[in-house]
Amino acid sequence: MGKIREYVFDAKIYKVLTNSCIDVPIIITDTMISQISQDEYIRVKGKINGIGFHKKLVPVKNYPYRLFVDIWMLKRAGVKIGEKARFVVQQDLEIPVRLRASH
Repeated sequence: MGKIREYVFDAKIYKVLTNSCIDVPIIITDTMISQISQDEYIRVKGKINGIGFHKKLVPVKNYPYRLFVDIWMLKRAGVKIGEKARFVVQQDLEIPVRLRASH
């Protein structure tokens, strides 16, 4: 399999109820969706201001996919809700360890 494309973008972190998150640009998730159904989570690995993470992009009806940014990510990246951060994401196509036995 070839190298999976990395996407770099800046996004403002905002709050939905008690969770902080960003909207991932549709132009990015559209290229990832070709691998899966549009109603599913998209597993990604990436960085926020250079700090690595593994997460799932969450589908939201009639909105872009969301990436939830937990408190650990905020603190390590040195950003707060309402501020912009630099994100690097790429689709994570590796089978998680807990699911490998079933394949």
